[in-house]
Amino acid sequence: MNFSGLKDAGSFEYWKKHFTDLPADWSPGRVITTFKKRYLIKISNGLVEGDLSGRLKHNAGSPVDLPVVGDWVAISGDRQQVLIRRVFPRKSVLTRKTAGRTFEKQVLAANVDVAFIVQALDRDYNLNRLERYMTVVYSGNITPAVVLNKVDIPEEHEVKCRFEEVRKRFPETMLFLVSALYGKGIEEIRHFLEPGLTFCLVGSSGVGKSTLINAIAGENLAETGDVSTSTTKGVHITSRRQLHMLSNGTILIDMPGLREIGIADADEGLNKTFPRIFELAANCRFDDCTHTREPDCAVKRAVNEGTLDVRQYENYMNLRQEYKQYTQQVMEKTWKTSRK
Repeated sequence: MNFSGLKDAGSFEYWKKHFTDLPADWSPGRVITTFKKRYLIKISNGLVEGDLSGRLKHNAGSPVDLPVVGDWVAISGDRQQVLIRRVFPRKSVLTRKTAGRTFEKQVLAANVDVAFIVQALDRDYNLNRLERYMTVVYSGNITPAVVLNKVDIPEEHEVKCRFEEVRKRFPETMLFLVSALYGKGIEEIRHFLEPGLTFCLVGSSGVGKSTLINAIAGENLAETGDVSTSTTKGVHITSRRQLHMLSNGTILIDMPGLREIGIADADEGLNKTFPRIFELAANCRFDDCTHTREPDCAVKRAVNEGTLDVRQYENYMNLRQEYKQYTQQVMEKTWKTSRK
């Protein structure tokens, strides 16, 4: 089987081992985008549109088992009728709790190596929201990087202050100051990109993700919109997740802005996003300390002594409570289903 045309589709050597046992009439591909329950798939000799096979639909335990952008899949058929037969195991996955009051999990993208968390240095900048995104990214086994966009809007001292604030909170995370519109800081991001790896951009609507992708690529891959004159914020343009293959071998996934990014997987993500709290918790008297009213709580003591930022502590507690509520709701739903 000839795989040469897939070597630019991202981490090919990692996935090649899964392709060797495919039936003779099946071939591998990677999902580029989805639309109206159909899929655009990169295969060895080009692009094809495909549908889900009946067996794959039937065997899927939930929507999270169905293909998403970034998935490697096995397909069969010719260009007239292509069916997706299998979704290969994911090495990483970006998920969230679905928007609203439902307690379902939604997979946003799969097999991502690095997620650029984009915030705009205007009304969008929010350190608590950044910690939320970091938790989601870490929980999916993805490396985070932070991009502070629109540095041309605030005063210079405000840009410096916010840069230092993020740097202090996440000293081990790659941090970029850019103006995608004017090209500032783009070259630094290009040097950071590594051919063969898959990067995605996540953030709220209007932070400039599509403009950033176009600036990095040096061509118009993603549609962009003007800035709203009433809010000075970017206008939401991207309507679906889209995987772009750049000429240098880098993979970039553009995603619609997220109004909500609910916590669906968080244990590992919380520990990595809040390492200081995780370290302090090891010194609490009780192994199951909730860091609220227990005696000899090392976390609360650090807050009281001023060695742990109270805002970081409060955000950690909020995210942990949100994740606890989510898991409880999922367990209750599973129990009720099993009783039927």
